[in-house]
Amino acid sequence: MTLISIITPCFNEEENIKTCVARLRKVFKEDLPNYEYEHIFTDNSSTDNTIDLLREESKKDSKIKVLRNSKNVGAFKNMFSGLSHAKGDIILVQLPADLQDPPEVIPEMVNIMEQENSEIVFGVRKNRKENFLTSFFRNTFYSLINKFSGLDLPNGTGEFCLITKKISKIILNSNDKDPFLRTMIKQTGFDAQFLEFDWQKRIGGKSKVNFFKNFDIAINAFISVSKRPTRFLTISGLTISLVSLIYGTASLILALINPSQADPGIPTLIVFLFFFSGIQFLVLGILGEYIFSIYRHVRPEIQHTIVEKINF
Repeated sequence: MTLISIITPCFNEEENIKTCVARLRKVFKEDLPNYEYEHIFTDNSSTDNTIDLLREESKKDSKIKVLRNSKNVGAFKNMFSGLSHAKGDIILVQLPADLQDPPEVIPEMVNIMEQENSEIVFGVRKNRKENFLTSFFRNTFYSLINKFSGLDLPNGTGEFCLITKKISKIILNSNDKDPFLRTMIKQTGFDAQFLEFDWQKRIGGKSKVNFFKNFDIAINAFISVSKRPTRFLTISGLTISLVSLIYGTASLILALINPSQADPGIPTLIVFLFFFSGIQFLVLGILGEYIFSIYRHVRPEIQHTIVEKINF
């Protein structure tokens, strides 16, 4: 039988663990009876009763496997850790414990992967119930990430996706310190399928994501996928400097030809301000280019401190 690994990162999800386990078990029993599965929970050093509930569930079912970190390493590194321990031929990179990405979608994703002979099937969240600002920033993020990277990820694409073992090995071999998995998966270049589904209301507990965490994730994503932001600074700095130099030269010629029409102070001040601002952008851009190049070549391997393993 084909083995499917399901990874569920969690932090303080005591209200959702039992429901998450039960709903996934039901999906495989009723809709995927010809597949084996392992359900890997990667606990980010929860401070509530999450780990005790996981120990309890893992005693009752050997399919439930647990990795516990000594500290909170962040959601993406936590998923990466799950990937490194997954044994499945097919891997679901993230089934959130709050089940906003519902496990009932998995059978259709498996079916698409088999029918299309695809290495990757992304779930795409639709009908998100969120405020205007959150929606605006999310739309802006996907527009920019696609423009900078050329990956063409639909708005709502996340880590709720199926990948084959081949893709998992490519991702793990990257040794990325700050993995942004959805773009890393797409960057492998293999054909990807997309399945839209309705995003669900959180079944319990509170979201651990806020504006500042999302902002940090967005910055990491831009750095990970492209050097175009630094290239933009380089080109902008050079352009501003050249325009300022041309303007200054024209002002000087005008002053020599017709001194009475020249304004002696303001044009010179403007030229100097723009010229040196342009030089600053140029220097920052060039430094950014070098830093980005070094960053891509010497990023250290991710360090995970796992203090407990269950059913591995």
